[in-house]
Amino acid sequence: MIQITELTKTYGSRKVLDAVSFTAPPGEVTAFLGANGAGKTTTMRILLGLVAPTGGAATINGSRYADLPAPRRTVGALIESEALHRGRSGLDHLRVIARAAELPDARAHETLEAVELTEFGRERTGGYSLGMRQRLGIAAALLGEPSVLVLDEPANGLDPLGIRWLRALLREMAANGATVLLSSHLLGEVAQLADRIVIIDGGRLVRETTADALVATAAVDVLVRTPDAVALASALDRRGVRTSPTPTGLLARATTAEDVGNIAAASGCVVHGLTEAAPDLEEMFLALTADPR
Repeated sequence: MIQITELTKTYGSRKVLDAVSFTAPPGEVTAFLGANGAGKTTTMRILLGLVAPTGGAATINGSRYADLPAPRRTVGALIESEALHRGRSGLDHLRVIARAAELPDARAHETLEAVELTEFGRERTGGYSLGMRQRLGIAAALLGEPSVLVLDEPANGLDPLGIRWLRALLREMAANGATVLLSSHLLGEVAQLADRIVIIDGGRLVRETTADALVATAAVDVLVRTPDAVALASALDRRGVRTSPTPTGLLARATTAEDVGNIAAASGCVVHGLTEAAPDLEEMFLALTADPR
């Protein structure tokens, strides 16, 4: 379990985090979302003991990262994939980390194979593409066979096949009981992957919920195919339903197909089709983090 409790961080007069609280439970993928500068990376750095909080706490299984008896065997992290010695091979990069964590060299070979970089393992990382460096960073996170993964933008630089591979890896780890906390700007991918959604904006928590519950609370629009668009728009307007014209009829805002159908029947309007369309995660994210001004 990752537990973030009233976490606050200030730099001088600038408050980066303002009493942020949420949990990331085991057996689930928790997506940590927010615009650039919202405080996601700062939260993760505090969780990993890289930054001291001004107030509050960030714990893993009830302990601070620094107090874990074997941090690398408990937590795997990817915060900065560029943190590489560019003259060192990918395999040697993993060996150095493994030895520092008192892990066997064999884990370097195993994780290199797990991220599909074995054939490039003896090449210098300075020649790696961004996607390859990202895979190597994920391999480093997996070295200690951790039960907790903390990943900041893990899909950055991956091609579509790499993103599919990463999705399968994280889903498998969560299915086996691991706690996965990741940040991402790829909201379409998050929608396919995440069990839980945590959104922060301007250093404050905006929403903590399950992915299913977030979708269930979304207002639904209804696409209406009708030859009586003007008359139906007038009837819907009288019932407080906003509409906008489309080439084949209307788009009725924040309602249901059932309500639109009932209003159309009562007003004598012909309807050829009703299609409900819930907003996607990107639209909901933008709505939740919109500047109130």
